[in-house]
Amino acid sequence: MEKKEAYQILGLSEGASKEQIQKKYNVLIKRYRMSSSDSGEKSPEIDMERVDMAYNLLMGYIVEEPSESRPYKPNPILQKMGVDEKKAKNFLYYYKFHIIGAIILVILAVFFIKDVVFRVPSDLDAAFVGEIYYSDTELFKQNVMSKMPELREMSIDAAIFAEGMDAQMEYAMNMKTVVLFGGGTVDIFLLDKASYEKFGSQGAFENLDNIAGKLKIDEEKSKDLLLKTEEDPEEHLYGIDVSDSKLLKESGIIGERIIAAIRVNAKHHENALRMLELLLE
Repeated sequence: MEKKEAYQILGLSEGASKEQIQKKYNVLIKRYRMSSSDSGEKSPEIDMERVDMAYNLLMGYIVEEPSESRPYKPNPILQKMGVDEKKAKNFLYYYKFHIIGAIILVILAVFFIKDVVFRVPSDLDAAFVGEIYYSDTELFKQNVMSKMPELREMSIDAAIFAEGMDAQMEYAMNMKTVVLFGGGTVDIFLLDKASYEKFGSQGAFENLDNIAGKLKIDEEKSKDLLLKTEEDPEEHLYGIDVSDSKLLKESGIIGERIIAAIRVNAKHHENALRMLELLLE
């Protein structure tokens, strides 16, 4: 069925709005039910199967079939597989965003597995999460390693969010965030405040109360970073504001507010602590 025929079936002029289509469809359903209930049989005046098809086509729920006047050859591969081509096209049209999301997840999983299997063992793993912006993490890596010559290798990952981000990309970044926190390999996180509060309240970060004095943390500036966790009802400091870090600025990393937090039971704890000190210089 083509759109021109669909408009004719519903008795509408071409280009009718979706609101007009919906109203006319409701009228036809009501008329069909009334005539059917009076006679006890299906109304011969209204072919509801064709009405439904026309309605679904004009509302965008199914794909327009090619015109009979145009040459059309069925897909031989789908025929051999016994797949209904029409249903397959409608399925792809309706679930296209779900399929795109699944493809993105598969790609992320492949890169993650490849990274775990083939990468050189790292002495420090860092990750950016949230609304934090940069042009290239390689400069940040070089700057950190130049100040920490004891590092043989450092890895940097990210799950970056931005206002107005495409829904599928946002979904992919959410999935990547789950991987970063669930994988257990990241030693130190650099997060926006919203992400810090979300994961900090879940107990993802190390309590920094004992080293705050040594690091000369401004208690007044850090007051709003005190958090309660699911396991500890008392407030503690789990992150430090490093928004004004010289190291970050030299590396071209910016954000409205950037919080550094060390992961609970970080594998390279001493190196993570040393990087935290560098960020505060």
